[in-house]
Amino acid sequence: MSDQPLVVLLAGLPGSGKSTFAPHLAKAIEASVLDTDKLFDAPRIAVGAALGLGTRVVDEPQWKDAVHGRLLSLFLAFASTAATPEHPVIAVSPWTGFRQHYPEAFDQACAGLTSQFRWVIATCPPEIRHRRIRSRARVMDAIKIATLARPDPVLTTPLGAITVDLGCDLGSYPTLAYQIALELAKPRLV
Repeated sequence: MSDQPLVVLLAGLPGSGKSTFAPHLAKAIEASVLDTDKLFDAPRIAVGAALGLGTRVVDEPQWKDAVHGRLLSLFLAFASTAATPEHPVIAVSPWTGFRQHYPEAFDQACAGLTSQFRWVIATCPPEIRHRRIRSRARVMDAIKIATLARPDPVLTTPLGAITVDLGCDLGSYPTLAYQIALELAKPRLV
């Protein structure tokens, strides 16, 4: 076991299965889960109302530039602070998008933190992701549903990331979680 606290950055596109998979991975590595959807939906809605944007706030430049990057930086710092060498934290978020759109903010956020960060990238076929998003009843999913006609963005997979296909039956998630736990236990090569 490392002396550094472990923060697993569980990332993926909306509907890829991150939030559903996270508790399975948490059980496999004895970790806590922090999920941006659960922490930030209410503030996003409040900011949207204050700006007169409603739930469109996530797609508006003034939100992304003024608030979103800062919230995710705070979330990353919170996850790092919550992690201990004996008890990792899984931070569920669209981190790959954050890193692409705010590379300096991401690097700055990580620079002063003492945790070891490991990426786990959730993938899923678009038709399954779209079906999942349409079946949910969350306020912020209205924005995601509106963007389903667009092609999926091309995300850069961080060096050393572990990729997991979550387009399978949910019954397979515990087995996948233990496979990922074994990968996370291996020494980091990057």
